[in-house]
Amino acid sequence: MTRLPGLAGYLLLLTLFLLPPSVHAHENRTAENKVIHAIRASEGISIDGRLDDAAWAYASPISGFTQREPIQDEPPTERTEIRMVYDDEAVYFGVMMYDAEPDKIVKRLARRDRPWDADYISISIDPYHDHRTGFYFTVNAAGIEGDGLMYNDTRRDSDWDGVWDSSVKITEDGWVAEVKIPYHTIRFTRQEIYTWGINFQRSIFRKNERDYWAMIRRGENGWVSRFGHIEGIEHITPPMRLQAIPYLLSSGQLAPVSPRTPQGKAFQQRVGVNLKYGITSNLTLDMTANPDFGQVEADEAVLNLSVFEAFFPEKRPFFIEGSQIFDTPMGLFYSRRIGRSPTGSFDTRDGDAVLQERPPATSIITAAKMTGRTQSGTTIGLVSAVTAEEYATLVDTVLNFRFRDQIEPRATYNVLRLKRDILNNSFVGMMATNAARTGESPATTGGVDWGLNMFNNMYSFNGQVALSRTGQDVRKTGIGTEIRLSKRGGDHIGGDIRYEGLSRDFAINDLGFLRRSNIHNLRGGINVRGNNPWRFTRRRGLNFNTSASWNLDGDKLRQNFNANANTQLMSWWWTNIGYGRNLSVLDDVETRDNGLLRLPANNFYWWGIDSDFRKNVSGGLFLNIGGDRDGDFRSVSLNTRIRIKDNIEIRIQPRYSQSRGVSRWVENVDNPADLTTQIPVFGKLDTDRFSVVTRANITFTKDLSLQFYNQLFFASGAYKSYKALTSPDTFGTLTPGLYTENPDFNSRSMNVNALFRWEYRPGSTLFLVWTQARSGSGIPGDAAFGRNLAGIFDAPSENVLLMKFNYWWNM
Repeated sequence: MTRLPGLAGYLLLLTLFLLPPSVHAHENRTAENKVIHAIRASEGISIDGRLDDAAWAYASPISGFTQREPIQDEPPTERTEIRMVYDDEAVYFGVMMYDAEPDKIVKRLARRDRPWDADYISISIDPYHDHRTGFYFTVNAAGIEGDGLMYNDTRRDSDWDGVWDSSVKITEDGWVAEVKIPYHTIRFTRQEIYTWGINFQRSIFRKNERDYWAMIRRGENGWVSRFGHIEGIEHITPPMRLQAIPYLLSSGQLAPVSPRTPQGKAFQQRVGVNLKYGITSNLTLDMTANPDFGQVEADEAVLNLSVFEAFFPEKRPFFIEGSQIFDTPMGLFYSRRIGRSPTGSFDTRDGDAVLQERPPATSIITAAKMTGRTQSGTTIGLVSAVTAEEYATLVDTVLNFRFRDQIEPRATYNVLRLKRDILNNSFVGMMATNAARTGESPATTGGVDWGLNMFNNMYSFNGQVALSRTGQDVRKTGIGTEIRLSKRGGDHIGGDIRYEGLSRDFAINDLGFLRRSNIHNLRGGINVRGNNPWRFTRRRGLNFNTSASWNLDGDKLRQNFNANANTQLMSWWWTNIGYGRNLSVLDDVETRDNGLLRLPANNFYWWGIDSDFRKNVSGGLFLNIGGDRDGDFRSVSLNTRIRIKDNIEIRIQPRYSQSRGVSRWVENVDNPADLTTQIPVFGKLDTDRFSVVTRANITFTKDLSLQFYNQLFFASGAYKSYKALTSPDTFGTLTPGLYTENPDFNSRSMNVNALFRWEYRPGSTLFLVWTQARSGSGIPGDAAFGRNLAGIFDAPSENVLLMKFNYWWNM
């Protein structure tokens, strides 16, 4: 087996991990144990932004905040007082945020879950009191709400949306927030007397100040595990939590005549329902029938020249909520496999039939998800879904009749996840998946994973071992392993080292996501940071990373290292710079199973700068240059944010990249000297890619907003200097006439999404959506920027206008 590169670096990193905990003891201060006592309200509370209800007079205010930003451990510049009461329906928080200059309070409107660019108060609750999971609820000085889940102690999921209420009011002393969190929104186990975890965070935006009630210092790992406590809640009962959200949808589509729209237009009406049922006080069942995700914006267009599948994030609400339960190191569950684009082929009857209609996605008939946590500390997750068979419609041009050919069988998908808490805020878990398609053998995976936290969360040891069983005629079993040792806490030094090993037959892509198998990966990194102001900087960081990989035949596939530094200046600007080098290695996939390819060594560099995000105009610039295989590449990207008014924001993100003279595989052609073999044909490829994403948000009130999304994209590629790969290290002259195709390309597209959202009552929403999709092609290989950009608007367009109405019904 090939000797591992950079062994001295890995040994140095390992030495860092093996240092006794006492070496770092001064870096690991424990958060102060703080308690808030809840008072039962004897009278009702009106959520109106005024603390004049009788219940607030009986609740003693708490304060004791500590500044974390910009000067850690200093007293806050403004005082904050919090009162808490509860009744049989909900918990209530009354927060008085004093401000010596109330006219300077930043109260910007934004869409839901984007309350951060203003003064805000955030309430984080751990109702299981397991020190790992919880909910956060944020409201800013303009009344914009944001919420989400907390899991694995330090992770957040902002896609979760709860149904709760808040109100704010600016006063001559500062501003007030009243928050009501109903019990049906959070999960907890029934008890006589409750103790919950709690923390508060206040932002004073103009000062870039963050004040914490239970202080969590920079360099201290952990979040939920360092909360204070709520005491005094007694004799409340978790509600049954039965919720129904039926929806009604009507849409119209106008598009050029094509296989997807044979009439050039289409109209659709759909009904469906989402149900949420609390099986127990801490187990919830979510079900959906005939779901629709028409309000979800399209995926960004990309140019993928590799043999590996491009990864796209999940955007569908049903699959996003609670998805953190199914996170594992090796990605055994990739929910976008459910409802995927049909993958089957159809019979053209030797060219006598032409495609008339093909569905873009597989229909989901029904799906169910059960998530929760037992009183003994076991997290449970279960997903089950059924998708319909899909057909392509074709026309026989000889016999002149229409027929259908199946391109996707009916399928069922099942996922089981269990995770058990153990000592020291750690866990062990297991996961199993099964994808069964009619007429095919099922694909199954199963794995065990763990996360062990040591020395007060300063060190962690995480990993997973998984098996897969796939194949049709020949069933194959594969195994995969991933382990990671990390030092996450500490004021100055952190790092990790990770190993991943995947056998040749390890295959999880029927329901998971994996780029490749047959590989060993070894990666490591050390980061050195300074978190306190020094000279002209506020923060500094220096990182060193190295990695190596090889396949099971011992072929070295990657060997590289990089170093980078980042600095936050006193002006609140950030800058970063980095250098890396790829050493010469082999590529075992570029030729599509037709031999190895030697990749030469190359260097790469990057530099970036980001301005003070508090300004009405802010942004960042990023430059990247270096070698790409045996050629070179360069890219530039800009991220600009313009706040026209307190309720209007525009973000523009252009990116342009190009590569020159990169040897890329074109095709494998038959070898005239030996018809049992093929010759890999390569060409020198020049590519140009341009993308600009524009997002605009207009927020009228906290419940009424208009969002706009647009991506313009084009990519061109021109091949030249065709050659034959004669050995991994050598290209030879290509025999004239052996390859005569033109692989040049030029693709253009535009996706537009305009979404009007009105939450006319808590949990109930009306959506009006307009989408436009344009796609086409230009002159193959044409890299002219102006012609390609203008050509996007000449491409045929497909327009959809959709109205979706849903109603949240709590029973």
